[in-house]
Amino acid sequence: MIQKFFKAALAIVVAFSLSFSFALAHENGVAENSNGGNVTQTDDDQSFNDAKEKWQKAQEELKGKKGKIEDQLKKDALEKAKKHAIATVERAIKKLKKIQERINKMKVISAERKNSLLADINTQILALENIQDQLKTATTKDELKTAMEAAKAQIVKVKELVKKIVAEILASHLDKVLEKLNKIAGKLEKKINELKTKGVDVTDLEKLLTQGQDKITEAKNKLQSGQYKEARKAAEEARAALAKLAGQIKAAQAKLEGDNSQGGEND
Repeated sequence: MIQKFFKAALAIVVAFSLSFSFALAHENGVAENSNGGNVTQTDDDQSFNDAKEKWQKAQEELKGKKGKIEDQLKKDALEKAKKHAIATVERAIKKLKKIQERINKMKVISAERKNSLLADINTQILALENIQDQLKTATTKDELKTAMEAAKAQIVKVKELVKKIVAEILASHLDKVLEKLNKIAGKLEKKINELKTKGVDVTDLEKLLTQGQDKITEAKNKLQSGQYKEARKAAEEARAALAKLAGQIKAAQAKLEGDNSQGGEND
């Protein structure tokens, strides 16, 4: 297309050169005739008019070719923008489908949460596929602009959904951790009660147990309010308290067994 444009421009230059040459010849003929010469002007006039017509025709062709080139450039730009938008939407769809697969395989997420997340993901995928169809069928700048704006808004929703999914996975994981810590606290409480019935002073052990249980409750409350970072911190503090308690209970049991053993020997 560009080569044709330059060829047309070259034709104009040639035509202009011819017209200029014939114009000079015409002027020379007129000058000779005015001096009494017998030179005939008919052939020169015809040549000048022919050159003029060629120049005008070449100019019109150049305008036409220029218009076609501009139209083609606009069309190419439209197609490039369309391909980029379609590719962006396709990447978002693929990302959501991969997340779907991972959620399906996760055992830490409850069935209720899993079904809810999968339904949300499916809704977003369908919306993106619909926008992708709009992008593919867009033939004008306005149609493409409308579809691209819809795609941009939908991508924002996808990002929000991904954040929600991450939060749900973290919440599910913390739920499992807190459930396990709660069971551990229950077992340690039984051991404390056993020591208590045997006459052991368990005041410090009970305080440490209460501290761990309070942290478990705090973690649950933070989790329910969506404060995942704070919930994780409280769960870790609960784990540390219970681990310390387990060590102290074991030491108390060992001391009790030692005392009993020593008492038996004295008897």
